[in-house]
Amino acid sequence: LPEAARTLLDCHALRILARPIGVARIDATHEVLRLQFQKDPPLEPQRIVDLVRRRRNLRLAGPDRLHLEAKLPSWPERVQAARELMQQLAA
Repeated sequence: LPEAARTLLDCHALRILARPIGVARIDATHEVLRLQFQKDPPLEPQRIVDLVRRRRNLRLAGPDRLHLEAKLPSWPERVQAARELMQQLAA
């Protein structure tokens, strides 16, 4: 597949992972990954707090956002980081 098609498929796969845990938006740059939750996400708040405590590069940014600080220079690394973080939240 062309790179643009792979990128589109990656985006849709992330949306599918995001929906059940209440993630409304995913932003990824070369330095930070941000997840923004919908109002009243279907996650236990303690699960988010526990994950933030376990990971030094993860922090809460307001009542509805998580920031993962990491060097993510390439698109595949950003997709993988988002996938892993959402899988940890869903576990």
